Amino acid sequence: MQFLNPANYPTTNSYVDVPGAIVDTLKVSQAHSEKLLSFQLAEVGTTNGVTVKVVASNDNVHFVDITGCDENGTTKGAAAVAIAASATTRIVIAPTTAMASFRYYKLQALSTVGGASGTLSSAIVAK
Repeated sequence: MQFLNPANYPTTNSYVDVPGAIVDTLKVSQAHSEKLLSFQLAEVGTTNGVTVKVVASNDNVHFVDITGCDENGTTKGAAAVAIAASATTRIVIAPTTAMASFRYYKLQALSTVGGASGTLSSAIVAK
């Protein structure tokens, strides 16, 4: 099992990798034959929202946007997920989805409103 707790990240006007928020599933315990990743996300400011997405790759170079599910297994509907000021959400990459077939996953974020930086708090679990 792998736990990541990146530092709070102030967003910019374009998607940027959140420092410390990349998962290499090769490092995840081999006791599980299927991967499960959970991204617990919060916008910790009180004014501006953030937009986040999970991208995935098998070579750690060429990443593609992927769509996760919420904690109930319902597809989020789009790769990018907006989080309002002071709100929380969760993105799950479950073993039952084709999205769980990648090796690398990373979190990217941007300001929902250009020029209005938000602050993303994240915690990531991979098992």
